[in-house]
Amino acid sequence: LKDLGYTEVQCVVVEIKERFSVVLIPELAMETRISSSLQEIPLNTSVRLSVSSVDLPDLSVFFQISS
Repeated sequence: LKDLGYTEVQCVVVEIKERFSVVLIPELAMETRISSSLQEIPLNTSVRLSVSSVDLPDLSVFFQISS
């Protein structure tokens, strides 16, 4: 993703759970979870995420909230 220019992506919070929020990344057609324990993010809020790591064997991408 970083090689394709996706160091940061825009996402929208679509579901809030006790320990995490589910976000939708429209430009990648991807849904992922982010930790909610760091800060409370309201539903339907637009948030910028940055790619923290990529696990190719598992086909997983890990994001963190951009500051």
